[in-house]
Amino acid sequence: MAKDRNLILTICTGNICRSPMAEKLLQHALNAEGAPLNQLKVVSAGVASGYSDPASSNSVAALKKVKLDLTQHQSQPVTQDLIDQIPLNTITAIYPSACTCCANSLAQAKTRRFRIPTAKTLMLIKPASIQ
Repeated sequence: MAKDRNLILTICTGNICRSPMAEKLLQHALNAEGAPLNQLKVVSAGVASGYSDPASSNSVAALKKVKLDLTQHQSQPVTQDLIDQIPLNTITAIYPSACTCCANSLAQAKTRRFRIPTAKTLMLIKPASIQ
């Protein structure tokens, strides 16, 4: 049976700061949209991440300011299984430090990628629905 390909993957280095914040902000924005956007699942991972580390206290505090909870986050590494769940021609958000580590796998998955330079920039592009 083929896996569902309904995933948007946000990737950074350690999966404790930038990509978890991107995951929460993007999921919040998509949930406010109609189908099929609100049916997409956003997940974050890190190219040098272990499993089950919590989000950094600064990331938790930053998202708390916009009423999003990051306290339950647990880090995970980028895996082929995650990449295989990305729909063809779907955008995957990656940070510059993660670009070279997963470029080949993402190219094989035929995904489009965009780079988010910093968490500060990420907060500047927060969805209008977050006040």
